[in-house]
Amino acid sequence: MLVKYFTNQEGNLWDKFVSQQALDGGLLQAWPWGEFKQSLKQTVWRLAVMDGEAILLVAQIIKESLPAGFSYLYCPRGPVLKNNLNQSQQTAVLNFFLVEVTKLAKNNQAVFVRLEPTYQLPAVDRQLVASGQVQPKQTLILDLTKPASELLAQMKSKTRYNISVASKHGVQVRVASQITELDFTAFWELIKQTSTRQQISSHSQKYYQAMIKQFASRGQVKLYLADFQGRIIAVNLVVQSGNWAYYLHGASADADKNLMAPYLLQWQAILEAQAAGQKFYDFWGVSETKKSWAGITRFKQGFAPGQKFSTYPGCYDSVVNRFWYLAYQWLKKN
Repeated sequence: MLVKYFTNQEGNLWDKFVSQQALDGGLLQAWPWGEFKQSLKQTVWRLAVMDGEAILLVAQIIKESLPAGFSYLYCPRGPVLKNNLNQSQQTAVLNFFLVEVTKLAKNNQAVFVRLEPTYQLPAVDRQLVASGQVQPKQTLILDLTKPASELLAQMKSKTRYNISVASKHGVQVRVASQITELDFTAFWELIKQTSTRQQISSHSQKYYQAMIKQFASRGQVKLYLADFQGRIIAVNLVVQSGNWAYYLHGASADADKNLMAPYLLQWQAILEAQAAGQKFYDFWGVSETKKSWAGITRFKQGFAPGQKFSTYPGCYDSVVNRFWYLAYQWLKKN
């Protein structure tokens, strides 16, 4: 085995492997996600473990800042393993990868490496510390290979009814793949309203602008806007990667809740993803345990109440500098 760092000229090869092998479709390990992070002035590495010309593992690794000038390396929803390896082969590849990524961390003064696999890690030589999660631990994934009529029939009756309510009230859905400044302003204003109303933190305006710009340049993003009498009252941001569509962000106005616009937006996004040939629609975050997520979980589950949630293992930290890692953990608790 040998390690290889992929260059910009090899993005298509990288994405082909990710889309074919990643259990979650691989959005956060896809090349454009790294480009997006680089546009925010973050350092990104694309490290692969190779057996000759064959790829065994890839890991898109992002340098994240910590207080006092420290940092850690983060592999979101990765590393991605070739999915036909047996357990002993997985262990060997991961052990080799951990040696290499530890070198990378030491060379960049990182305190630890945070892995966030979509699969249960086998036993490896290096000690890994379970450390909660960064991305949502659970999600709901809709199978788009079913006919639209079946998708509609499997919904909760209240969800179907709310889609109908929005249509009857005259809510109009506009889909923007080339997102204008006015479109973004409407999106951002509703994000701020929703964050305040639900008492949750949102990303910065710059974050959303950079993400939209990166994926729009590749034709991989759509903004769904619900218009009622000339007012934008709800928005959905959906990103496409490979055969997957991901509902990453949504927001709605404080007023006009009786119009049920988010239901119609979601259904339109599902139908468009299906028409575009996507096979899966990832609702990107639900929870069976978080009380603060109860409303959004209920909303999403209404579209596929019979579908079991997909649950990921969470994060594991490979400690590089034990002293500063213990200090980091202490600061988190205090």
